[in-house]
Amino acid sequence: MDLISIIVPVYGVEAYIVECIESLINQSYKNIEILLIDDQSPDKCPEICEKYAEIDKRIKVIHKENGGAGSARNVGLRNYRGEYVCFVDGDDYVDENYIQVLYDAISKNNADIAVIDYEYLYKNKVEKNDLPIQNEKLSNTEYLKQFLTRWNTGMMTNKLFKRSILKNIFFVEGRRIDDEFFTYQAVMNSKFIVQRQDVLYIYRMRASSVMNTGDKHYEEMLNDRIDYFTQRYKEVTSKYPQLKKEYLENYMDNLIQLKKKSEKYECKKKKINKIIKQFMKEFMFGPVSIKIKIIFFWNIIFRKSCNEESIVNKDIENNIYFE
Repeated sequence: MDLISIIVPVYGVEAYIVECIESLINQSYKNIEILLIDDQSPDKCPEICEKYAEIDKRIKVIHKENGGAGSARNVGLRNYRGEYVCFVDGDDYVDENYIQVLYDAISKNNADIAVIDYEYLYKNKVEKNDLPIQNEKLSNTEYLKQFLTRWNTGMMTNKLFKRSILKNIFFVEGRRIDDEFFTYQAVMNSKFIVQRQDVLYIYRMRASSVMNTGDKHYEEMLNDRIDYFTQRYKEVTSKYPQLKKEYLENYMDNLIQLKKKSEKYECKKKKINKIIKQFMKEFMFGPVSIKIKIIFFWNIIFRKSCNEESIVNKDIENNIYFE
């Protein structure tokens, strides 16, 4: 059996880390190493991790200065030994067959990435993924198209990656969003991605992860989104010019949506306007249909601003989040 590494960034999750670790050490697939990356957690997480390392020799604890989840995952990427690697957040947990199903899928289908489904855990309910994953094997270009229609394609915690495709790929550090930057680059390095509809990852919904309009974190999130869509468009279309039409249409549409959401943040709105001007010529004279161009300009003129605050507040009212 191949060794599979599990990288877990740990920070401020004292209330949940035991459940996370227990779900990992009790995996039906036994040949694993668990890297607990303590990102200078201010609670009892470091002590809890060390106690588990004493009990289970498959666990390795690495303590580092605080640098954020992306920084912690990068430490894991520089230290893991497995032929395959996956990522689990310290406040989440997984089904006992999480690793086994991912490994069977990736090894039996000669794939480079395996994907399973997940669900959201609130204090008052469990909610299914609103874009269920289907059983299928896709080429990397087919999967790259899913980034345009399925927002959750960029998640990395529901995936198993073959070591060979992650050479020189690391998480961006100091970002509110880091998984999407990482995932599409891994997909570009792969040949095949296999998906399984098994729901095996439990994503805990915490109040600290909820976006609030007017909050500094929301502004940072918008900035990350702008940079992410721009970088993804440039890199994907450079390597796969056959995807330029779909990616250009999607990129410009995303910029318009982000512009509407940036009304309160003048510097972000200016940044988006500058990018739109830079790509307008490419959009107008590139491989984009007349119909899409008409829809694009119609949206610029008539699309109403998305009231992000009311959407978030409604969501908070209907769901009870963990602390």
